[in-house]
Amino acid sequence: MAGIGAIKINPLNQNENFENTISSAVSAFEQGHYDVAIALYEEIPASVKQDISAKLQRAKNCFTLKITADDFYFNKKEYEKAKNEYEKIIIINPKDTYVENQISKCKEELQKQQIEQQKREAELKRKQEIRQPEQPRQQTASKPKPATGQLMIYSKSSYPLDIKIDGVYKGRLDSYFSSGEPFCGQDGTITAEFNSGSNHSIEATYTYEGGSTTQKTTETIIGGDCIPIPLDFSKIVKNKPPIDSSRGELVIYAKSSQQIPIDIWIDNVYKGSRHTLQKG
Repeated sequence: MAGIGAIKINPLNQNENFENTISSAVSAFEQGHYDVAIALYEEIPASVKQDISAKLQRAKNCFTLKITADDFYFNKKEYEKAKNEYEKIIIINPKDTYVENQISKCKEELQKQQIEQQKREAELKRKQEIRQPEQPRQQTASKPKPATGQLMIYSKSSYPLDIKIDGVYKGRLDSYFSSGEPFCGQDGTITAEFNSGSNHSIEATYTYEGGSTTQKTTETIIGGDCIPIPLDFSKIVKNKPPIDSSRGELVIYAKSSQQIPIDIWIDNVYKGSRHTLQKG
């Protein structure tokens, strides 16, 4: 009975299988599937790995670079660092289309960041230019103020007012400003100039049938300023009409040394007779 011999593996078939695995690994590497390429290279026995060790190392390097570029830089929007890592992969594997696209995206994002930075710089420059006119105002404020200032007194109601400053009569306000504020020295106001820092009392008096009402105030002069002093008597003297300045009175009396009856006529109209002696 013949013995059963050992089964021999044809080395040619074994090498052909290794060649197919290496070919698949190379294809995966070129397409950027570095984890697949690493797995295929590691299937090859140690006796053969010496021939593909350089290819395996390149696949591992690209895999590490890709993880670093994607996860640590690109996803965190650190596009400059991500681009540098992707470019290292392209040097090793110029056929990696994914990495090429990622490099293009990085460049686009970096350009956007540059444009945004230019906008921020332009806005900052614009704000600085707006602030520049403030400097002369600050310098002007440090200069000594003028030695004199003014008081401008005006009425906001239709009641005629007699004005005194420091007890001295300055005139009458017959005009009034129901809205807005007149400019210093405008007609219808009473304006007076005094030394800066001095205090002055203002009296405004409205005279009506049977009495009068006075308002008083005190103001301190500020050098170079015209201080407005509005007066409003509309609520204080409501329903108290002013004296009719268009009418007056004639007082007729006798200065004779004797009591002589005198008949009085005005405009040919008899007004009566007087007998009383007036002295003075």
